[in-house]
Amino acid sequence: MQVDLYAKYNGFTQIFTDGSEQASGSTAVALFVLTLAQAVGWKLNSAHRVLGAELVGIHQALTYANKHPAIQNKDIVCLSDSQSALYLLKNIWNHNYCQIVYDIEKLASQR
Repeated sequence: MQVDLYAKYNGFTQIFTDGSEQASGSTAVALFVLTLAQAVGWKLNSAHRVLGAELVGIHQALTYANKHPAIQNKDIVCLSDSQSALYLLKNIWNHNYCQIVYDIEKLASQR
């Protein structure tokens, strides 16, 4: 069943996230808030890999949404291209990213 995301989240503030890992091993994360035309990025500790970067991106998007006055009381939708990160959010137990997934769940519940 295909879901029309535009119809389902019509009127929501869209926050796009992406994490990346360079050939050098460095990782970074960025978010983009469409309605505010604002982008923010972070270079991460070299211990992070791309999956960790994707999760940090989602975490940062929720933190940003909870603190930014223009969107903190609005409905948001976080858009990520990482199926692995989204899978971990659905299946919190038995993986190395439990703490950040727990923190994401906590931030999401504050919305």
